[in-house]
Amino acid sequence: MAGSIYYGYDNTSTPSKEYNVATDIPAAQIMFSSEWLYFGLAPIDCTNFMQFNGLIWQQFLNYVISSSAVRSILTSYAVWYANGGKNIDAMEPFSPGTGTSTMHDVLAAFLAGAYTDVSPTISEILPLVITRDGYTQVNASHGKGVNSCLKFETSNPYLSTTVVGSIVLESIIKPTNKS
Repeated sequence: MAGSIYYGYDNTSTPSKEYNVATDIPAAQIMFSSEWLYFGLAPIDCTNFMQFNGLIWQQFLNYVISSSAVRSILTSYAVWYANGGKNIDAMEPFSPGTGTSTMHDVLAAFLAGAYTDVSPTISEILPLVITRDGYTQVNASHGKGVNSCLKFETSNPYLSTTVVGSIVLESIIKPTNKS
């Protein structure tokens, strides 16, 4: 996460102050001006579309009996939803029975685990800074190069997020065996 470059929350054409940046602007400025071996970003521009619904969500629900991890996630989700989560803004309608709210951090974690540019995302190295008022902006003079996920390979971003969702949800359903 850590920013909104060209599009804001709900895919508006006005960039938004992203929560993690706005909460501690000086810390975000330090992070963006520091030297990193690799710095990757999943801005709101792409994370707006990270909702898991349709067939992949229905397949996930099928594991509620056989997987304690799925059961725990769905129980927590139902409690969250009933206690105000249903009022959270999202691009697509959602409920525990139909799919998730926007899961911004999932794309960031997915890309971090994959390390570099990963299908179905399209990333670009951008010179980014955090402004005094908490916006993440392109600044060719002062910005550090950040590998930024800006869009998806498909014209319909939900087709691409379904690919990410399938991988993420499968990793919950079928954890690796530890030897």
